Amino acid sequence: MKIALLSFCCVVMTAVVNINTIFAQWVQTGSINTDIVMSLVASGNNIYAGTIDGVFRSADNGTSWTSVNSGLTNTFVTSFAVSGNHIFAGTIGGIFRSADNGANWTEINNGLTTTSITSFAVSGNNIYAGTEDGVFRSTDNGANWTEINNGLTKTYIMCFAVTSNNIFVGTAFGGVYQLTDGGTNWTKTGLTGTDVQSLAVSGNSIYAGTEDDGIFYSTNKGASWANINFGLPESSIMTLATSGGNIFAGTLTSGVFSSTDNGANWTEINNGLTDKSIFSLAVIGGNIFAGTGRGIVWRRSLSELATSAENICAELPTDFGGSTNYPNPFYTATTISFNIPSEAFVSLKIFDATDREVSVLVSRKLPAGKYDQQLNAADLPSGVYFYRLQAGTFVETKKLVVLK
Repeated sequence: MKIALLSFCCVVMTAVVNINTIFAQWVQTGSINTDIVMSLVASGNNIYAGTIDGVFRSADNGTSWTSVNSGLTNTFVTSFAVSGNHIFAGTIGGIFRSADNGANWTEINNGLTTTSITSFAVSGNNIYAGTEDGVFRSTDNGANWTEINNGLTKTYIMCFAVTSNNIFVGTAFGGVYQLTDGGTNWTKTGLTGTDVQSLAVSGNSIYAGTEDDGIFYSTNKGASWANINFGLPESSIMTLATSGGNIFAGTLTSGVFSSTDNGANWTEINNGLTDKSIFSLAVIGGNIFAGTGRGIVWRRSLSELATSAENICAELPTDFGGSTNYPNPFYTATTISFNIPSEAFVSLKIFDATDREVSVLVSRKLPAGKYDQQLNAADLPSGVYFYRLQAGTFVETKKLVVLK
């Protein structure tokens, strides 16, 4: 059962919202002679674009790009990593390393059982490479690679995320796995069975963008995940990026979206963007860059997407509860509305007539406000259900009737 997470009806005076003016828009950078920009990364004063036609480098913030492919025996570049003075390029023909800003590349595949590289992560002295056959790790700057697949039941690795102590991998149709940095055994997180295309970390939250199910997030190191798709017009999320309190999502056909409230709401930020097939995002300096399916790199100033305190509604609720749901009875969907007069940890769960929990709609700290939460019951059989709202010591339970 897919649940569309909450939307704000009212937020406090200090709530943050996107400010987009008619003058704030994406700008196309210099021309790159390619079809798809698969990855973007910065190292020093240079920006690198990985494409299906090799590596392009810009030393002027994207104004112009130069092809830098000397030594690359395969030019389908899927991913980058930066460690010290070295840049690593992952291709469908192996891993290449450059110590001279991309002017020359050297193949470094010793220990790899496959040369189809999908992604990278760097944590301390460890470099992790994601492949079609699992994860490989190097502790000697890429000279040698060792397979670390213990516990991985799905080994087609799509992406990585790194926290202070853990490495997370997103897999094709296998969800997300977790590894203690330096360890050798992976464990499943609470997100399983999904085709995870991208991962990102912001504060204590981990975000997973999927091919078919939108975006999920976890605040407990992956033990549980919530679907957060309110405001997203499609479910194919190709790439994620974060900057401060902003989260950015690149979609397959609908462009770029941002959230300033941990993914509770998403806002389209496509002004000026004529190519909305987004394959890569990167926050570099004071800008966010987007690589597209037409081989174009776009740039937008983060200051144009700055957050601002704004009073969105005249009145805040004065007490908890007041929850209602409409329509009721309902066939496939209903909206549960509730009030939070002060910041609190809120739990909103659905139970069947036997008091068995069938869904968790909300489980997170929320600021004061009035909230609308949609329940999609397309997969629920007809019958009587109950929703239980708990905020601090306040608890309220009300009946739902599903008709099919």
